[in-house]
Amino acid sequence: MPAAQVKMLKPWFLASMMLLTELQKLGINPQNGLDLHFLSEAKGKPIVELESAEAQIDLLDGFTDKQQEEFVKYTLKDMDSLTKNINEIIDAWSTGDAKKIENYLLDSSKDSADMQTLLVKLFDERNAKMAAKIEELLKTDKTYFIVVGAGHLVGKNGLLQLLGKTRRVEQLSRFPR
Repeated sequence: MPAAQVKMLKPWFLASMMLLTELQKLGINPQNGLDLHFLSEAKGKPIVELESAEAQIDLLDGFTDKQQEEFVKYTLKDMDSLTKNINEIIDAWSTGDAKKIENYLLDSSKDSADMQTLLVKLFDERNAKMAAKIEELLKTDKTYFIVVGAGHLVGKNGLLQLLGKTRRVEQLSRFPR
């Protein structure tokens, strides 16, 4: 991408593009993501968003300059770790090893208080909103199939912990490959 175009991008967007490019280099195609898979399988069934794409963009766009700088640093560090550990990460996901996934997420930020603050925004605060929305859905007589990224399921403020405060929550021991 020409430097003039790069200069016009917000740092968070540039970091996201770099991460997607790295994932594609590793043979991971975002078009094969579980979210898109299940959306295509819905075949006319109603889709209820826990969080809109606009809300995600507003969150990232609302970062201060310093937070965006931290986000870029975290992404670069995360990309290095991702490249080295991609098979372990996939294995942790496929075997349901929540602790490994949590450790992976936290390892890249452990040396930065600013990044830990960003992770609260990226995960904890969003998880609380998603959990509240899921609780509302569970009050209806309908059945819902919920898809979220693995990072939203782990940790003391992950969806499983939050929902587990008022509900019986079970984790599958292994996800099918």
